[in-house]
Amino acid sequence: MKSTRTWVIGLAAILTWVNLVASQERPKRPAAKVPADVKVLRDIQYVEGGHERNRLDLYLPEKAEGQLPLVVWIHGGAWQAGSKDNCPAVSLATQGYAVASINYRLSQHAVFPAQIEDCKAAIRWLRANAVKYHLDPNHIGVWGSSAGGHLVAMLGTTGNVKELEGKGGNLDQSSRVQCVIDWFGPADMTTMGRQADKPDTPVARLIGGTIQENQEKAKKASPITYVDKNSAPFLIMHGDKDNVVPLTQSEVLAEALKKAGVEVTLVVVKGNGHGGPGFNSPENRKLIEDFFAKHLGKNRPAENAAVQPPKSPKILITISKETTYITEPLRKDGYVNYAAALNQRYREGATQENNAAVLFIKAMGPGEINPKHRDEYFKLLGIPPHPEKGDYYISLDKYAQRLKDGEKHTAGPGEQEQDTYDIYQK
Repeated sequence: MKSTRTWVIGLAAILTWVNLVASQERPKRPAAKVPADVKVLRDIQYVEGGHERNRLDLYLPEKAEGQLPLVVWIHGGAWQAGSKDNCPAVSLATQGYAVASINYRLSQHAVFPAQIEDCKAAIRWLRANAVKYHLDPNHIGVWGSSAGGHLVAMLGTTGNVKELEGKGGNLDQSSRVQCVIDWFGPADMTTMGRQADKPDTPVARLIGGTIQENQEKAKKASPITYVDKNSAPFLIMHGDKDNVVPLTQSEVLAEALKKAGVEVTLVVVKGNGHGGPGFNSPENRKLIEDFFAKHLGKNRPAENAAVQPPKSPKILITISKETTYITEPLRKDGYVNYAAALNQRYREGATQENNAAVLFIKAMGPGEINPKHRDEYFKLLGIPPHPEKGDYYISLDKYAQRLKDGEKHTAGPGEQEQDTYDIYQK
Protein backbone atom coordinates (compact mmCIF):
# COMPACT_ATOMS: atom_id res chain seq x y z
CA MET A 1 0.00 0.00 0.00
CA LYS A 2 2.82 2.40 0.89
CA SER A 3 4.50 1.69 -2.43
CA THR A 4 1.26 2.33 -4.31
CA ARG A 5 0.71 5.64 -2.47
CA THR A 6 4.29 6.75 -3.25
CA TRP A 7 3.76 5.90 -6.91
CA VAL A 8 0.47 7.84 -7.01
CA ILE A 9 2.05 10.90 -5.34
CA GLY A 10 4.98 10.78 -7.76
CA LEU A 11 2.62 10.47 -10.72
CA ALA A 12 0.57 13.41 -9.47
CA ALA A 13 3.72 15.56 -9.23
CA ILE A 14 4.73 14.62 -12.77
CA LEU A 15 1.24 15.35 -14.09
CA THR A 16 1.26 18.73 -12.36
CA TRP A 17 4.43 19.71 -14.22
CA VAL A 18 3.20 18.17 -17.50
CA ASN A 19 0.02 20.22 -17.22
CA LEU A 20 2.07 23.36 -16.60
CA VAL A 21 4.23 22.80 -19.67
CA ALA A 22 1.25 21.68 -21.73
CA SER A 23 -0.51 24.90 -20.88
CA GLN A 24 2.48 26.70 -22.37
CA GLU A 25 2.55 24.46 -25.46
CA ARG A 26 -1.11 24.72 -26.42
CA PRO A 27 -1.83 25.41 -30.07
CA LYS A 28 -0.56 28.87 -30.92
CA ARG A 29 -2.94 31.54 -29.72
CA PRO A 30 -3.84 34.29 -32.16
CA ALA A 31 -1.39 37.17 -32.22
CA ALA A 32 -2.08 40.08 -29.92
CA LYS A 33 -4.67 42.44 -31.34
CA VAL A 34 -2.94 45.37 -32.99
CA PRO A 35 -4.53 48.79 -32.37
CA ALA A 36 -5.76 50.63 -35.46
CA ASP A 37 -3.07 53.32 -35.23
CA VAL A 38 -0.20 50.83 -34.89
CA LYS A 39 1.58 49.01 -37.73
CA VAL A 40 3.35 45.69 -37.24
CA LEU A 41 6.32 44.24 -39.10
CA ARG A 42 6.42 40.50 -38.46
CA ASP A 43 9.11 37.83 -38.49
CA ILE A 44 12.12 40.08 -38.98
CA GLN A 45 15.36 38.10 -38.86
CA TYR A 46 17.72 39.54 -36.25
CA VAL A 47 20.59 37.07 -36.77
CA GLU A 48 21.67 36.74 -40.38
CA GLY A 49 21.67 33.06 -41.29
CA GLY A 50 20.63 32.19 -37.74
CA HIS A 51 18.15 29.73 -36.23
CA GLU A 52 14.51 29.82 -37.32
CA ARG A 53 13.66 31.18 -33.86
CA ASN A 54 15.86 34.26 -34.38
CA ARG A 55 12.89 36.39 -35.41
CA LEU A 56 11.12 39.38 -33.92
CA ASP A 57 7.95 41.41 -34.50
CA LEU A 58 8.13 45.19 -34.43
CA TYR A 59 5.13 47.38 -33.52
CA LEU A 60 5.36 51.05 -34.50
CA PRO A 61 2.97 54.01 -34.16
CA GLU A 62 1.56 54.77 -37.63
CA LYS A 63 2.20 58.50 -37.48
CA ALA A 64 5.34 58.57 -35.37
CA GLU A 65 8.36 60.59 -36.47
CA GLY A 66 11.75 61.08 -34.88
CA GLN A 67 13.27 58.60 -32.47
CA LEU A 68 10.98 56.24 -30.54
CA PRO A 69 11.97 54.78 -27.17
CA LEU A 70 11.80 51.01 -27.40
CA VAL A 71 10.27 48.33 -25.16
CA VAL A 72 11.31 44.73 -25.89
CA TRP A 73 9.01 41.91 -24.71
CA ILE A 74 10.55 38.47 -24.03
CA HIS A 75 8.07 35.61 -23.61
CA GLY A 76 8.06 32.85 -21.00
CA GLY A 77 7.45 29.13 -21.32
CA ALA A 78 10.04 27.34 -19.12
CA TRP A 79 12.68 28.03 -21.83
CA GLN A 80 11.09 25.19 -23.84
CA ALA A 81 7.88 26.71 -25.16
CA GLY A 82 6.22 30.06 -25.83
CA SER A 83 6.05 32.56 -28.66
CA LYS A 84 6.50 36.23 -29.51
CA ASP A 85 2.94 36.33 -30.90
CA ASN A 86 0.96 37.11 -27.75
CA CYS A 87 2.75 40.30 -26.68
CA PRO A 88 1.16 42.20 -23.74
CA ALA A 89 3.31 45.28 -24.44
CA VAL A 90 1.60 46.10 -27.77
CA SER A 91 -0.58 48.79 -26.19
CA LEU A 92 2.54 50.84 -25.43
CA ALA A 93 2.86 51.49 -29.16
CA THR A 94 -0.17 53.79 -28.79
CA GLN A 95 1.74 55.82 -26.22
CA GLY A 96 4.73 56.88 -28.30
CA TYR A 97 6.88 53.77 -27.92
CA ALA A 98 8.14 51.22 -30.40
CA VAL A 99 7.61 47.65 -29.19
CA ALA A 100 9.57 44.58 -30.22
CA SER A 101 8.56 41.02 -29.31
CA ILE A 102 11.23 38.37 -29.83
CA ASN A 103 11.60 34.63 -30.13
CA TYR A 104 14.80 32.91 -29.02
CA ARG A 105 16.23 29.40 -29.17
CA LEU A 106 14.58 27.07 -26.67
CA SER A 107 16.35 24.50 -24.49
CA GLN A 108 15.54 21.68 -26.93
CA HIS A 109 17.43 23.66 -29.60
CA ALA A 110 20.47 24.64 -27.53
CA VAL A 111 21.41 24.87 -23.85
CA PHE A 112 22.31 28.07 -22.00
CA PRO A 113 23.83 30.56 -22.83
CA ALA A 114 22.13 30.31 -26.26
CA GLN A 115 18.97 31.98 -24.91
CA ILE A 116 20.66 35.10 -23.50
CA GLU A 117 22.97 35.26 -26.53
CA ASP A 118 19.87 35.47 -28.73
CA CYS A 119 18.31 38.18 -26.57
CA LYS A 120 21.51 40.20 -26.69
CA ALA A 121 21.74 39.70 -30.46
CA ALA A 122 18.20 41.08 -30.79
CA ILE A 123 19.06 44.17 -28.74
CA ARG A 124 22.20 44.76 -30.82
CA TRP A 125 20.24 44.32 -34.07
CA LEU A 126 17.63 46.82 -32.93
CA ARG A 127 20.35 49.34 -32.12
CA ALA A 128 22.08 48.74 -35.46
CA ASN A 129 18.79 49.37 -37.29
CA ALA A 130 17.60 52.26 -35.12
CA VAL A 131 17.70 54.82 -37.93
CA LYS A 132 15.76 52.59 -40.34
CA TYR A 133 12.91 52.03 -37.88
CA HIS A 134 13.02 55.41 -36.05
CA LEU A 135 14.18 53.86 -32.77
CA ASP A 136 16.04 55.62 -29.98
CA PRO A 137 19.13 53.43 -29.40
CA ASN A 138 19.81 55.13 -26.07
CA HIS A 139 16.42 54.31 -24.53
CA ILE A 140 15.66 50.58 -24.59
CA GLY A 141 13.66 48.86 -21.86
CA VAL A 142 12.91 45.13 -21.53
CA TRP A 143 9.96 43.27 -20.04
CA GLY A 144 9.39 39.55 -19.64
CA SER A 145 7.55 36.91 -17.64
CA SER A 146 8.75 33.65 -16.04
CA ALA A 147 11.57 32.37 -18.31
CA GLY A 148 11.30 35.73 -20.06
CA GLY A 149 11.60 37.42 -16.66
CA HIS A 150 14.83 35.51 -16.11
CA LEU A 151 16.17 36.62 -19.51
CA VAL A 152 15.30 40.31 -19.05
CA ALA A 153 16.95 40.17 -15.62
CA MET A 154 20.04 38.72 -17.33
CA LEU A 155 19.98 41.58 -19.84
CA GLY A 156 19.70 44.09 -17.01
CA THR A 157 22.68 42.71 -15.10
CA THR A 158 25.10 41.62 -17.87
CA GLY A 159 25.51 44.72 -20.00
CA ASN A 160 29.29 44.52 -19.62
CA VAL A 161 29.71 40.70 -19.68
CA LYS A 162 31.36 40.03 -23.04
CA GLU A 163 31.39 36.24 -22.73
CA LEU A 164 27.57 36.20 -22.96
CA GLU A 165 27.35 38.26 -26.17
CA GLY A 166 27.63 35.25 -28.49
CA LYS A 167 28.25 35.55 -32.24
CA GLY A 168 24.85 36.79 -33.40
CA GLY A 169 26.14 39.76 -35.39
CA ASN A 170 26.31 43.55 -34.86
CA LEU A 171 28.99 43.09 -32.22
CA ASP A 172 29.95 46.73 -32.61
CA GLN A 173 26.66 47.57 -30.86
CA SER A 174 25.92 47.38 -27.13
CA SER A 175 23.42 44.92 -25.64
CA ARG A 176 22.98 47.06 -22.52
CA VAL A 177 19.41 48.06 -21.62
CA GLN A 178 18.19 51.10 -19.71
CA CYS A 179 15.52 49.45 -17.53
CA VAL A 180 13.94 46.08 -16.72
CA ILE A 181 10.47 44.86 -15.76
CA ASP A 182 10.80 41.31 -14.41
CA TRP A 183 7.63 39.31 -13.91
CA PHE A 184 8.30 36.33 -11.60
CA GLY A 185 11.54 35.23 -13.26
CA PRO A 186 14.09 32.92 -11.58
CA ALA A 187 17.09 34.84 -10.25
CA ASP A 188 19.29 32.19 -8.60
CA MET A 189 19.30 28.84 -10.40
CA THR A 190 21.27 27.18 -7.61
CA THR A 191 18.28 27.52 -5.26
CA MET A 192 15.47 26.56 -7.64
CA GLY A 193 14.99 23.20 -5.88
CA ARG A 194 12.52 20.86 -7.53
CA GLN A 195 12.65 22.82 -10.80
CA ALA A 196 16.28 21.77 -11.24
CA ASP A 197 16.96 18.62 -9.24
CA LYS A 198 16.09 16.10 -11.99
CA PRO A 199 17.38 15.95 -15.61
CA ASP A 200 13.92 16.47 -17.12
CA THR A 201 13.08 19.64 -15.14
CA PRO A 202 13.11 23.04 -16.88
CA VAL A 203 16.25 24.47 -15.25
CA ALA A 204 18.15 21.21 -15.80
CA ARG A 205 17.18 21.20 -19.46
CA LEU A 206 18.26 24.82 -19.74
CA ILE A 207 21.75 24.34 -18.29
CA GLY A 208 22.27 20.80 -19.60
CA GLY A 209 22.02 18.87 -16.34
CA THR A 210 20.95 19.01 -12.71
CA ILE A 211 22.23 21.83 -10.51
CA GLN A 212 23.88 19.31 -8.19
CA GLU A 213 26.18 18.27 -11.05
CA ASN A 214 26.42 21.70 -12.73
CA GLN A 215 26.88 24.31 -10.02
CA GLU A 216 29.08 26.60 -12.14
CA LYS A 217 26.65 26.46 -15.09
CA ALA A 218 23.78 27.24 -12.71
CA LYS A 219 25.64 30.27 -11.38
CA LYS A 220 26.47 31.43 -14.91
CA ALA A 221 22.74 31.26 -15.77
CA SER A 222 21.71 33.26 -12.67
CA PRO A 223 21.06 37.03 -12.92
CA ILE A 224 22.03 37.47 -9.27
CA THR A 225 25.60 36.40 -10.13
CA TYR A 226 26.15 39.58 -12.16
CA VAL A 227 24.47 42.24 -10.03
CA ASP A 228 26.64 45.33 -9.54
CA LYS A 229 26.31 49.10 -9.45
CA ASN A 230 26.07 49.19 -13.26
CA SER A 231 22.91 47.06 -13.40
CA ALA A 232 19.82 48.67 -14.93
CA PRO A 233 16.89 49.92 -12.79
CA PHE A 234 14.39 47.12 -12.03
CA LEU A 235 10.66 46.84 -11.42
CA ILE A 236 10.02 43.29 -10.15
CA MET A 237 6.49 41.86 -9.79
CA HIS A 238 5.82 38.46 -8.20
CA GLY A 239 2.73 36.65 -6.91
CA ASP A 240 2.73 35.58 -3.26
CA LYS A 241 1.05 32.27 -4.21
CA ASP A 242 3.58 31.30 -6.92
CA ASN A 243 4.31 27.56 -6.64
CA VAL A 244 6.50 27.43 -9.77
CA VAL A 245 9.07 30.14 -9.11
CA PRO A 246 9.18 30.93 -5.37
CA LEU A 247 8.68 34.56 -4.32
CA THR A 248 12.05 34.32 -2.56
CA GLN A 249 13.71 34.36 -6.00
CA SER A 250 12.55 37.94 -6.58
CA GLU A 251 13.17 38.92 -2.99
CA VAL A 252 16.85 37.94 -3.06
CA LEU A 253 17.33 39.67 -6.44
CA ALA A 254 15.72 42.87 -5.16
CA GLU A 255 17.90 42.78 -2.05
CA ALA A 256 21.07 42.25 -4.09
CA LEU A 257 20.21 45.15 -6.42
CA LYS A 258 19.42 47.40 -3.48
CA LYS A 259 22.70 46.49 -1.79
CA ALA A 260 24.57 47.36 -5.01
CA GLY A 261 22.95 50.80 -5.05
CA VAL A 262 20.67 50.05 -8.02
CA GLU A 263 17.13 51.43 -8.18
CA VAL A 264 14.70 48.55 -7.62
CA THR A 265 11.03 48.20 -6.70
CA LEU A 266 9.54 44.83 -5.71
CA VAL A 267 5.75 44.56 -5.98
CA VAL A 268 4.20 41.48 -4.37
CA VAL A 269 0.92 40.74 -6.15
CA LYS A 270 -1.34 39.43 -3.42
CA GLY A 271 -3.39 36.29 -4.09
CA ASN A 272 -1.74 35.63 -7.46
CA GLY A 273 0.42 32.70 -8.47
CA HIS A 274 2.71 32.23 -11.45
CA GLY A 275 0.87 34.98 -13.28
CA GLY A 276 -2.73 35.99 -12.82
CA PRO A 277 -5.13 38.90 -13.33
CA GLY A 278 -3.51 40.97 -10.59
CA PHE A 279 -0.49 41.65 -12.79
CA ASN A 280 -2.72 43.53 -15.22
CA SER A 281 -4.77 45.43 -12.67
CA PRO A 282 -5.17 49.15 -13.40
CA GLU A 283 -2.83 49.96 -10.51
CA ASN A 284 -0.08 47.64 -11.74
CA ARG A 285 -0.45 48.71 -15.37
CA LYS A 286 0.04 52.28 -14.21
CA LEU A 287 3.16 51.23 -12.31
CA ILE A 288 4.49 49.67 -15.51
CA GLU A 289 3.68 52.71 -17.65
CA ASP A 290 5.14 55.13 -15.09
CA PHE A 291 8.31 53.04 -14.80
CA PHE A 292 8.92 53.06 -18.55
CA ALA A 293 8.01 56.75 -18.75
CA LYS A 294 10.56 57.57 -16.09
CA HIS A 295 13.43 55.62 -17.59
CA LEU A 296 12.68 55.88 -21.29
CA GLY A 297 11.60 59.52 -21.32
CA LYS A 298 7.91 59.31 -22.22
CA ASN A 299 6.35 61.47 -19.50
CA ARG A 300 3.34 62.57 -21.50
CA PRO A 301 -0.28 61.43 -22.03
CA ALA A 302 -1.26 58.92 -24.67
CA GLU A 303 -3.18 61.50 -26.75
CA ASN A 304 0.15 63.15 -27.57
CA ALA A 305 1.81 59.88 -28.43
CA ALA A 306 2.94 60.66 -31.98
CA VAL A 307 6.55 61.69 -31.72
CA GLN A 308 7.25 65.03 -33.36
CA PRO A 309 10.65 66.03 -34.71
CA PRO A 310 12.50 68.50 -32.48
CA LYS A 311 11.81 72.14 -33.30
CA SER A 312 15.34 73.21 -32.45
CA PRO A 313 18.70 71.44 -32.22
CA LYS A 314 19.49 69.61 -29.03
CA ILE A 315 22.36 71.59 -27.54
CA LEU A 316 24.89 69.15 -26.11
CA ILE A 317 27.25 71.82 -24.77
CA THR A 318 26.86 75.47 -23.87
CA ILE A 319 27.89 77.65 -26.81
CA SER A 320 28.47 81.35 -26.14
CA LYS A 321 31.01 84.11 -26.77
CA GLU A 322 32.60 83.12 -23.44
CA THR A 323 33.24 79.54 -24.55
CA THR A 324 33.38 79.60 -28.35
CA TYR A 325 34.45 82.28 -30.83
CA ILE A 326 32.25 80.87 -33.60
CA THR A 327 28.75 80.13 -32.28
CA GLU A 328 26.71 79.44 -35.43
CA PRO A 329 25.35 77.92 -37.61
CA LEU A 330 24.61 74.68 -35.72
CA ARG A 331 24.43 71.12 -36.99
CA LYS A 332 21.44 68.88 -36.20
CA ASP A 333 23.31 67.43 -33.21
CA GLY A 334 23.74 70.88 -31.64
CA TYR A 335 27.42 71.44 -32.39
CA VAL A 336 28.81 74.27 -34.53
CA ASN A 337 29.04 73.54 -38.26
CA TYR A 338 32.51 75.01 -38.74
CA ALA A 339 32.67 74.33 -42.49
CA ALA A 340 29.48 76.33 -43.04
CA ALA A 341 30.73 79.03 -40.65
CA LEU A 342 33.97 79.45 -42.61
CA ASN A 343 32.08 79.58 -45.90
CA GLN A 344 29.85 82.30 -44.51
CA ARG A 345 32.76 84.32 -43.12
CA TYR A 346 35.09 84.20 -46.10
CA ARG A 347 32.59 84.71 -48.91
CA GLU A 348 31.69 88.15 -47.59
CA GLY A 349 32.62 90.65 -50.30
CA ALA A 350 33.57 87.89 -52.74
CA THR A 351 32.21 88.17 -56.31
CA GLN A 352 32.68 86.20 -59.49
CA GLU A 353 35.15 88.83 -60.63
CA ASN A 354 37.42 88.80 -57.56
CA ASN A 355 37.06 85.17 -56.43
CA ALA A 356 40.14 83.17 -57.36
CA ALA A 357 38.21 79.93 -56.94
CA VAL A 358 35.98 80.93 -59.86
CA LEU A 359 39.02 81.48 -62.09
CA PHE A 360 40.49 78.17 -60.96
CA ILE A 361 37.34 76.23 -61.84
CA LYS A 362 37.07 77.97 -65.21
CA ALA A 363 40.66 76.99 -65.94
CA MET A 364 40.69 73.44 -64.53
CA GLY A 365 37.05 72.35 -64.93
CA PRO A 366 34.77 70.56 -62.44
CA GLY A 367 36.89 67.42 -62.36
CA GLU A 368 38.74 68.84 -59.36
CA ILE A 369 35.52 68.77 -57.29
CA ASN A 370 34.02 65.64 -55.77
CA PRO A 371 30.88 64.86 -57.84
CA LYS A 372 28.83 64.61 -54.62
CA HIS A 373 29.50 68.26 -53.81
CA ARG A 374 29.58 69.91 -57.24
CA ASP A 375 26.07 71.37 -57.22
CA GLU A 376 26.60 72.85 -53.76
CA TYR A 377 30.05 74.15 -54.76
CA PHE A 378 28.81 75.96 -57.87
CA LYS A 379 25.94 77.41 -55.87
CA LEU A 380 28.36 78.81 -53.28
CA LEU A 381 30.50 80.31 -56.05
CA GLY A 382 27.44 81.84 -57.72
CA ILE A 383 28.28 80.44 -61.15
CA PRO A 384 26.48 77.95 -63.39
CA PRO A 385 27.74 74.35 -63.42
CA HIS A 386 30.58 73.70 -65.84
CA PRO A 387 30.48 70.75 -68.26
CA GLU A 388 32.56 67.70 -67.42
CA LYS A 389 34.66 68.07 -70.58
CA GLY A 390 35.83 71.33 -72.09
CA ASP A 391 38.80 73.48 -72.98
CA TYR A 392 40.49 73.12 -69.61
CA TYR A 393 44.05 72.89 -68.40
CA ILE A 394 45.11 69.41 -67.43
CA SER A 395 47.55 68.24 -64.77
CA LEU A 396 51.07 67.19 -65.68
CA ASP A 397 50.47 63.53 -64.95
CA LYS A 398 47.38 63.47 -67.17
CA TYR A 399 49.35 65.22 -69.91
CA ALA A 400 52.14 62.64 -69.68
CA GLN A 401 49.55 59.85 -69.71
CA ARG A 402 48.17 61.22 -72.97
CA LEU A 403 51.66 61.09 -74.46
CA LYS A 404 52.14 57.57 -73.16
CA ASP A 405 48.85 56.50 -74.73
CA GLY A 406 50.00 57.93 -78.08
CA GLU A 407 47.44 60.69 -78.29
CA LYS A 408 48.03 62.86 -81.35
CA HIS A 409 49.12 66.47 -80.93
CA THR A 410 49.43 69.17 -83.52
CA ALA A 411 53.24 68.99 -83.88
CA GLY A 412 53.98 65.79 -81.99
CA PRO A 413 55.91 65.79 -78.74
CA GLY A 414 58.80 68.18 -78.63
CA GLU A 415 61.97 67.67 -76.60
CA GLN A 416 60.40 68.92 -73.37
CA GLU A 417 57.31 66.82 -73.88
CA GLN A 418 59.44 63.80 -74.73
CA ASP A 419 61.41 64.31 -71.50
CA THR A 420 58.18 64.33 -69.54
CA TYR A 421 57.02 61.19 -71.31
CA ASP A 422 60.34 59.48 -70.59
CA ILE A 423 60.13 60.39 -66.90
CA TYR A 424 56.65 58.92 -66.56
CA GLN A 425 57.71 55.87 -68.52
CA LYS A 426 60.05 55.09 -65.62
